[in-house]
Amino acid sequence: MIRMSAILISAFWASTALSLSCVPQSGASMYVAAAESEDRFLPVVGQFTFPNDQVQREETLDANGQEDINAPKGVSFAATIAGHALSSRGFDAPVDLPVTIAIHCVGPWCGGVPNGSDVLALLRETDTGYVVDAHACGGSVMTLYEGNMAEADAFVACHKSGTCKDPFR
Repeated sequence: MIRMSAILISAFWASTALSLSCVPQSGASMYVAAAESEDRFLPVVGQFTFPNDQVQREETLDANGQEDINAPKGVSFAATIAGHALSSRGFDAPVDLPVTIAIHCVGPWCGGVPNGSDVLALLRETDTGYVVDAHACGGSVMTLYEGNMAEADAFVACHKSGTCKDPFR
């Protein structure tokens, strides 16, 4: 009986311990990721705007008709970003651009973008326009809380120096 209780308790703790561990994101880490990528990016500090009714998570059902929380989910929708793009002097080139926001998920954890808040965003250039990839652990969007530009300034410093070290690697 004691052995069975220990097994049940172990199973309970193992199932509740599921979580997603993410490496912290910074302006420097975003710069390094963009510099190492084969994709081309337009870095922008600004605000996204989009109708909230566009943002609906895709639901995937398992064989029993229940939501499968481990199935890949995501959504893409149209938005605009208004702010300033990176130039040789910093984020000082005014922009107001249409973008596609692509939300990516890992199991039940999905990325996201704030509507109307200040962000540092990497707009990936495609043949059809700009795409912003929001992953469960960050991706190409970082919220600049309360207008704190420290991470955007770190991105600019990396750009001006031409080299940068990701502080979390």
